[in-house]
Amino acid sequence: MKKVNLILAMGFISASAFIASCAKESTSSIADVQVKNAQDNAIAITSFENVDLSTASSALKADIVDSTDIDSLPPCKITHMGKGKIEKEFNFDGYSHGGKGHSGKIQQTITYPIDSTKEEGKVEKMHFDNFKQGGRKLEGTKTITYLGKPDGIHSEWEVKLDSGKITLKNGVVVTFSYDIIRKQIAGDSTLTKKDDVFEINGTGSGVNRKGIAYTVTTTNLIKANDCRYFKSGTVTYVSDKTIVTSYNSGDNCEPSATITVDGVVQTINIDIEKN
Repeated sequence: MKKVNLILAMGFISASAFIASCAKESTSSIADVQVKNAQDNAIAITSFENVDLSTASSALKADIVDSTDIDSLPPCKITHMGKGKIEKEFNFDGYSHGGKGHSGKIQQTITYPIDSTKEEGKVEKMHFDNFKQGGRKLEGTKTITYLGKPDGIHSEWEVKLDSGKITLKNGVVVTFSYDIIRKQIAGDSTLTKKDDVFEINGTGSGVNRKGIAYTVTTTNLIKANDCRYFKSGTVTYVSDKTIVTSYNSGDNCEPSATITVDGVVQTINIDIEKN
């Protein structure tokens, strides 16, 4: 009888250990669907952030051609010019930026205050026309409004993306719109754009690949012009789960970030799509 009890006890201990082991294993990684959502959002926010037809952060820089700079703009033609308004069409076929091939067009409209020496109120509006970046199709309208230097030191812009949509290379479709403030924290006093660094804060929303609505909050994202990925900062993605993406591209400009879900942390590549 004692022998039987001993065997049962050992079996119970083994079963308990197995259950505990399974439970531990099941919480040691993040569900694949959450990884996909984080990667989709990282691709979207990075892709739209890297579309900027201004050659630099100010009108002064925009008039300077620097052959040593990071990239030049693609060919464009002026389709309309009037008092306080300029319309341009940029052709991205064959253009490359940040290691990404481009195609399609962007229609740009610039409106600016007249009878004023100040840049405050200058608005740049971009509409995507069958535009692709690295094989990913971007749609929507991006509007950048110069706010001047509210603190007397740093230039700021309000950046809005309306009706944003990205179709990934694997055919996955994600919608994404946002309203952010972009503050320049370095490079404002130089004549080249390659040393410009920005801090980004704001909110956004959209519908993910499963048709589920989500919201995002960006906190102190640091974006340098010499790298297409964010150097630091976080994006909090809220849907059926809360996902916190912490960016860390580092000095080597790696497409790397960590995501945290329910206390579990996992490193992801923010430039890879998952089916």
